[in-house]
Amino acid sequence: MGFRQDVRDDFPAGWWRSAARWRAGFVDMGTRTLIVIASALMPRRIRTALRARCIPTQLAPLDDLLDAYLAAVLVNLGACAAAAWWLGTGSPHVLVVIAIAAYAIANTVAALIVIIIMSRSRLTQAAEWAVLDYIDRHAPRRGRPPETIAEYDAERLKNL
Repeated sequence: MGFRQDVRDDFPAGWWRSAARWRAGFVDMGTRTLIVIASALMPRRIRTALRARCIPTQLAPLDDLLDAYLAAVLVNLGACAAAAWWLGTGSPHVLVVIAIAAYAIANTVAALIVIIIMSRSRLTQAAEWAVLDYIDRHAPRRGRPPETIAEYDAERLKNL
């Protein structure tokens, strides 16, 4: 697809007046922020990843959030490094620093579980993921009817 089609898909006519679109954007930003800050407090997503590790159609919603899980690993490893530095300076609040480090380690482990499961699934079931990626890339969005051959093909694959 060309640049014009990508822009049209991302910003349809009148998008700034759509309350549902703004709401969906804020929910997406909030979800990504929560994943970065509190991955360990979202056990349902981790449980979904563990139970459906061989079923790409059930893992597909987590695939959109993979960048947030990667950011969670980096941010929480930074928090662990800061806590280690804090402990080395002789901070009087040792228990607080240890609690922050433990929380950051739990978040890191939770995010790494999802990243490893997604990576393993993408490597072992590449053909199924290729179909899902094709559907995601070419399917008409927001209730628009299909207009191109690729959109009709993606619509057909989605309904199989």
